Amino acid sequence: LPVIGDIDQYVTLQDPSKKKTYSVSAVSLRVLSTWRGKNIKIHVYIYSTNVETNAQYRIVLRTLIAPQNPDRAGADATRNYAELAEYLRKSHPELEGHNSSWLLWVNFVHSASAHDRDWLKDAKAPPLELAKYFRWGAVSEAARLQAVHRVMAVAQTANSGWAREVNELKTDLDLAVSILQRVSQKVDAMAARAALGSELFEALESATRPEETELSHQLAARVTDCVDIDHA
Repeated sequence: LPVIGDIDQYVTLQDPSKKKTYSVSAVSLRVLSTWRGKNIKIHVYIYSTNVETNAQYRIVLRTLIAPQNPDRAGADATRNYAELAEYLRKSHPELEGHNSSWLLWVNFVHSASAHDRDWLKDAKAPPLELAKYFRWGAVSEAARLQAVHRVMAVAQTANSGWAREVNELKTDLDLAVSILQRVSQKVDAMAARAALGSELFEALESATRPEETELSHQLAARVTDCVDIDHA
């Protein structure tokens, strides 16, 4: 943004009676004495692309657009890029990035309008589209170690919670295995009792099987066929 020292480039004063304009620095005591009792117009200009004459274009080009320290091709000198990259790196010790990341930031600043470059290079953070090329790190080694310690403490807490859940699951599985083992033992005992009952019933069946005696043989010998006279 313009500072007080750039006021001559943006502000002119005019005496309507003489049609003459003055820059702020050109206003002397003699000029002020001639303006006594008059209405003086103050023209404040903003950066604009509305340039009507070649002379205006040359002034705008020289003052606001053209690089201040151009190389032979008319572009910003490589030295300017390196100096600005170093300035950004020192201004943001909390950021870590490859050298190409800082040069991307420098190119972003230089590609902006001349009146925007000062505040862009003093921005508190890189542009949003370039933020992915930087990593926010600790400022000092002690702070870095403290940050690592905090991360490890968080990781340890998360791992402890996970280990606790695993141990609880293992306890549940051990209990389930114990219950299944007791059930299996009961099933084996019931199977053994069933086998013993089957043997007992077989023995009882054998002991109570009916056998033919002499009386049964005599009765069987007396059984004869008779003629059915009732249904003849």
